[in-house]
Amino acid sequence: MFSDGISSMVTDEEVRDIARNATNPKQAADKIVSYVEDLGGEDNLTAVVVPLLGWGKLQGSDPTKELREYKLQQTGGYLFSLLLLLC
Repeated sequence: MFSDGISSMVTDEEVRDIARNATNPKQAADKIVSYVEDLGGEDNLTAVVVPLLGWGKLQGSDPTKELREYKLQQTGGYLFSLLLLLC
């Protein structure tokens, strides 16, 4: 669950992929908020991540990675984009 300050900047799929490799819900929420801040989000940014039964079992590719990197480049978040490549 997240505030409109986040949902107005990213899709549900992007949120899923940002949280994909987080080790716990707090880290996932922090990563989501940080990403939107890097995009220039200025509205209230709140994310609540509730671990469900399958927490940590999502595997496979990151389908929105290129989109997120593109958005960061367009908004001046290029440095963060490079960090994403290293992760």
